[in-house]
Amino acid sequence: MISWKLKHYNELSTDLLYLILKTRQEVFIIEQNCNYLDSDSSDQNSHHLMGFKDNDLIAYMRIVSPGETYEHLSFGRILV
Repeated sequence: MISWKLKHYNELSTDLLYLILKTRQEVFIIEQNCNYLDSDSSDQNSHHLMGFKDNDLIAYMRIVSPGETYEHLSFGRILV
């Protein structure tokens, strides 16, 4: 069973933020061989939806507030 957690950036612990950033880098930079800056300053104004199974982060999505990147709410950094 997947346990879902939704937290705003300022609610993330240091360890949880580290886990999110590490996982995103593993998937989007290493596995997909894309060299780009993952930490793009949108995280601080976003909510972070995380799916855990047996304490492992197995799903993630960043929900970016309207006006931060686009006029409307947007979803990004989605991984499963």
